[in-house]
Amino acid sequence: MAMYYEVGITIGGAKSITTVDTNFIPAKDWKDAVDYVMNVSRQTYPSYDVEFDFVKEYNIEDEPKDIGYIHAADSSWEI
Repeated sequence: MAMYYEVGITIGGAKSITTVDTNFIPAKDWKDAVDYVMNVSRQTYPSYDVEFDFVKEYNIEDEPKDIGYIHAADSSWEI
């Protein structure tokens, strides 16, 4: 199972929710997800205060490891 996190932050007084999916970002747990979001936010907005508000954690399915060969679909459509 992979994990999906919603990290709530406030950047310069504006509230924001950033999502982190462990299929994409190599976060071991919610702490890594929060650290990732806080670090990226501070680097992106260096002149603003970045505050942590909350984190929510969800289980999601892993990305498929091998889905086999996917052939090109016929591109002609009838409407």
